[in-house]
Amino acid sequence: MSESIITTSNPYRPDRVRARLAAGIGLSILLHAFILSLQFGIPGLALPGLELPWNKRRAQAPELTVQLADAAPPALPPPLQQPVPELSAPLPPLPPLFPIPKPISEGFTLVAPVKPPEPLPVTKAPAKPKALVVKKTSKVKPPPPLPVAEEASTSPPQLITRLDNSDDKFVVPVPSPEEPLKPASTVTDKVASVAQVAEPQVADVAASQPAEDTNLQKQLAEAEARHLREVEREVEERKLADEAKQQAALLAQKQEERRQEERKQEERMQAQRAQEMIATAARQQEADARKLAEANAALAMRRQQEALQLQAKQQAELEKQREQLKLQQAREELARAQQLETQRQEEQKRQEQARQQAVQLAQQEEQKERERERILKEQQAQERKLKEQAEETARQQALAQTVAQAQARQKQLDEFAAKQRADELARQQAEAASLAKAAANVANAAAAGSGNADGKPAQGFVLPKSLLGSDLASRALDQAKKLDLLRGNPPVRRVDEEVKGRRRSLLGTIKEDVPLRMYVESWRQKIERNGNLNYSRIAKDKARGDPVVTVAIRSDGSVEEIIINRSSGRADIDEAVRRIVTVNARYSAFPPNIAEKYDVIEIRRIWNFDETLKILEEMQ
Repeated sequence: MSESIITTSNPYRPDRVRARLAAGIGLSILLHAFILSLQFGIPGLALPGLELPWNKRRAQAPELTVQLADAAPPALPPPLQQPVPELSAPLPPLPPLFPIPKPISEGFTLVAPVKPPEPLPVTKAPAKPKALVVKKTSKVKPPPPLPVAEEASTSPPQLITRLDNSDDKFVVPVPSPEEPLKPASTVTDKVASVAQVAEPQVADVAASQPAEDTNLQKQLAEAEARHLREVEREVEERKLADEAKQQAALLAQKQEERRQEERKQEERMQAQRAQEMIATAARQQEADARKLAEANAALAMRRQQEALQLQAKQQAELEKQREQLKLQQAREELARAQQLETQRQEEQKRQEQARQQAVQLAQQEEQKERERERILKEQQAQERKLKEQAEETARQQALAQTVAQAQARQKQLDEFAAKQRADELARQQAEAASLAKAAANVANAAAAGSGNADGKPAQGFVLPKSLLGSDLASRALDQAKKLDLLRGNPPVRRVDEEVKGRRRSLLGTIKEDVPLRMYVESWRQKIERNGNLNYSRIAKDKARGDPVVTVAIRSDGSVEEIIINRSSGRADIDEAVRRIVTVNARYSAFPPNIAEKYDVIEIRRIWNFDETLKILEEMQ
């Protein structure tokens, strides 16, 4: 019954709820996307839609700036009463400030506004004669038009246009300086022609009327002056008109720039409004999505509550079934516990028996261990006793050997001392004999040179008392007494003693061994004598110490080894020590009495580099 309930139940499954929620959100997104596509349109799908005006590419025709130029020059003043030939034909119009560009047949394209061309400089007219200079007035009234100027009105009016063109290389041709001067030259030519025509008339009048010659000349001069002033005023007015045209062109250019700026501002405003519309649509879409999500969440919550209620119901049924199973399991557990208790009691009995057997075995092992320890202690005691006996025997043997070695060493020392005394005695005897011989020779020479005045021969040789009491003789006697060389002949050196003590280290003074001391003294004198020539003057620096050096010399006088026991602190000083010892080698060979005892002598001394090199003994 319980199994059938479990299989037919439909518990709450979160994955299904999430799947349904995702499906609802996806459908909502698709629906909103379809609505937005209907509103804004999707290019390429041929769906109806509302397209914004700024999404289309549009072309705008550039604005044309038109400025009317004067069709005819200003009218000339009325003609004079005198019969003067026709002066003023219509002056040629000024060239336009900006050439009219040819229309573009391909159409118009939106481009960035180009920088307007700079205004053309106003070309000044050449200097006029002083007679024709007229001051510029603030207000110039145009003269009444001449009847001849009506012919110029038939010409088409000149237009000054400005077309925005994307060509940045557009160049306005600058008029040549001679063009603005054409009206002035024309007027001057006409004035000259009038003067030429007037000259014969004046001559005729002068011939016919000599009385009125002066008045006529004055009138002609005044008429000519007035005419020139009018012509000059006309030229000045034309200049003013040109300047006004240029200012009007500049004003039109500024207005065009202002219109371009306003158009750009309007485009920016339209783009901003479009962005705001897009942002509003996005916010609306987001709000719709949020509402849809809230609705889906509410639906999911409701379904979840329903699932929870269903799950609670199923849980109650399962709890009931679980209680029944617990009762059945409790009965089975009680039976199993009783069976386990019976098995535990039997196991406990078996463990007790095993423990008793283990205790018995442990007692037996402990007794055996105690027996082994007793036997081991007896063996160790016996071994210690034997070891103590062996150590005592070895100690006695070592003591006997030490005594024998001490006796042998003392014997060797005695024999060596006797030999040294014999050698010293022989040397002193030889010195005394040589001294006696030298004294005898001196005495004989003195006796031979200082005979008696009466011719008697000299008496026999007598050793002078001054020689017997000299310091040399007394020193020799003292050394003989000190070394006790007069006791007898020294014992003969054994062969086994010759192989021992073949190396001698001299660490301090040598008081007893006179030959060895004399050899070391000769070595020191040689080093001090020649060493001053072999070390640099830099070594005299006080910022260093005195090195302690050991020099090992072989019996043939060669250097075996140079050891610097204590460095001077400067590499050049230590190198100087080695160089001095090496340069002065080879030294004198050992005398026979030293060579038969030593093969190598180690001389350890302090090397003092001061004003001169000094070899000092190390204090012990």
